[in-house]
Amino acid sequence: MKKLVFSAVLVAALAIVAPGIAQEPGDSDGAGGGIDLTVHTHTSGLGGPGGAALLTETDPLSFPVREESFSYASVPCSTSVPFNDRALEFNPDYPGIEDPASARFITEGEVTDVARSGKKADVEGTITMFLCENGEEGDRVVFAYDGNLIVRSDSEALVRGTFEIVGGTGRFEDISGQGSLHGRLTCLPRVLERAGAESCADYGAFTDAVFFRGPQEDPSPEDITGGLKGHYEDPTVPIG
Repeated sequence: MKKLVFSAVLVAALAIVAPGIAQEPGDSDGAGGGIDLTVHTHTSGLGGPGGAALLTETDPLSFPVREESFSYASVPCSTSVPFNDRALEFNPDYPGIEDPASARFITEGEVTDVARSGKKADVEGTITMFLCENGEEGDRVVFAYDGNLIVRSDSEALVRGTFEIVGGTGRFEDISGQGSLHGRLTCLPRVLERAGAESCADYGAFTDAVFFRGPQEDPSPEDITGGLKGHYEDPTVPIG
C-alpha cells in the first residue's frame, strides 16, 4: 500500500493544536469567525492549468477505486492561477491577510472499506494550505478530513465529510477550527486532453482533487464558494 509521505513530514514539523470547536466572533479575545477555502490540486506529469509544474510529485487515486493512499498538489505560489489566487477567505477578515487571499495546497488521503460495488468507500487525510506571500509559500495550516467517497461516473467521485484544523505555522501556529468538506475527485477536461484520454476510467486514475461549491462545468472564480466551510479561532491574534 502506498504511504502518506507528505503528511508524516508536515505533522512532525508542526506544532499540533489540541482539537477544539471554533467559536463565533466575540466568543474569545482573539480573532475568530468563518473560514472559506477553495482547493484545486492536480497530478504531476500532467500538471496544473496550462500544464504548469506542481509543488511536488503526486500519486493520484486509481480508477477503479481500491484501498490505497493518494496525493495531489497545486502549482506553486510563483505561478498565477485564477482559482487558487483567491482561495482563502476569513469573515471577518483575519488581521494582516488579504481577502480573498492566494494559497496553494497539497491534498493527501487514504481510501478504506471499499464497497463490493466499488462505488462507495471511506476516505480520510489532510489538506495542507500554504499562504502565498510575495510569490512564495509562507505560513501553513493543516486541515484533517474524514468522510465518504461516492463514485458517480467514470470521471467523478464525490467527497463529503468534515474537517478539523490540526496544525499551523507562523501566524497560524495557534489556529483551531472545524467545518464541513465538499469536493470531488475528477479529471478536468484540459487535463484529459493532455493525457490523451476520454475519462478517468480511460486514464486509469482521477487526475484532479478539487473542493468548491457551485457550478461544476466551466465555473469562474466568482461563481464558486469554498469546499471547506467552517469556523476558526485564534486566541493569540489581536483584533481591532
